[in-house]
Amino acid sequence: RDRKEAKSAAKERKKSAREAVRQRNIAVQERAQGAEGGSKRRRRTGGSGGEQADDPERFRAQREACRVVERILESRPATISGADAIREADVLLSKMTQGTQTREQMANGAALWGYTKHKFVSRAMLCFDALRRCRCREPTAGSVYEDIWRHLGELGGGSRCLSVGGGPGNDLFGVDLLLRICVKPGKVEEQSDGRIRDDGGGGAVFPDHGTGAAGEDMPRMVCVDFAAESWEPIFTRMTAVLAERGGDAARWECLSADLTRPLGSEDNRHLSAHSDLDVAIFSYILTETRGKWENLVVELITMPRSRPRLFLFAEPTPWMLFRLIELVRDATGNAFEKERDYCWLDSSFGTGDAEQNVNARQGPAVLAVFMRVLS
Repeated sequence: RDRKEAKSAAKERKKSAREAVRQRNIAVQERAQGAEGGSKRRRRTGGSGGEQADDPERFRAQREACRVVERILESRPATISGADAIREADVLLSKMTQGTQTREQMANGAALWGYTKHKFVSRAMLCFDALRRCRCREPTAGSVYEDIWRHLGELGGGSRCLSVGGGPGNDLFGVDLLLRICVKPGKVEEQSDGRIRDDGGGGAVFPDHGTGAAGEDMPRMVCVDFAAESWEPIFTRMTAVLAERGGDAARWECLSADLTRPLGSEDNRHLSAHSDLDVAIFSYILTETRGKWENLVVELITMPRSRPRLFLFAEPTPWMLFRLIELVRDATGNAFEKERDYCWLDSSFGTGDAEQNVNARQGPAVLAVFMRVLS
């Protein structure tokens, strides 16, 4: 009887946890949609809005992300209802949190469309917010923050940004927004087409090529995912939406890869081909692969390089990132120092070692690793 009651209680706890995750996902999407709705109301009334005045860059980035995801979702197949997409996405997210998702489960179209609705905006803004913190930091000679910001500013047409386990492309889109709005603001001031004019008071977020202050082409954006074939319709739709808004769809690509397999394996031929990268983003993928990521990720970080490389990791909690720091430190012979080679870009940003060395965070843990060219 006691065992039955304990089993029942455990079941209820799991159910409550799933419901909490579902409610949190809905709340995130509602906030994102609320921001978009607010921007429309302010345009109608001519008001500027407190959020836009307080942080115009973030306001514009989130509004653009909302607009793009709304256009993506217009292509959701008529056979998939909104309720089905939400329900199936909740199940998939639960599996991903536990690291038990399978290729067959990732082939569930309803779940992937629901995931895109739930997560695209929040994951894009997670990358945008984290990397933007590097500019906010007081620069000092040789600081990792200053070096990261300079590295982002040097990205051009010959550069490559890689998202590992990037699904519908949300992480890459967040980096793209950061480059346009914050790092290369000359592009933002372009007004080449009425369709893409930022009628909220700014410049155009697109197109890719122009005569702004930056002047160069934008980097190539490559998403690798073990379920790339399943994500392809949504990823392709995203690139089509970007093309509608003046972007260059040809520089976006979605390919297959498996983080749990060796870098030199046939499964990772695409990842290996793109390993000469400039930026790599790992969003929640370490949790989803439960320790099977260690060899490949450390090899990517420490492999010989002809130019600096930036790696950005976001996870629900920092404990796997603490493990990553240990592994890279061991692989580099302890030549891996905080504030020189890596930094935290989450809610602990700007706090001391005591705060950053514990698991407590408000929101996800975000770690940036910057690997310089060895002299």
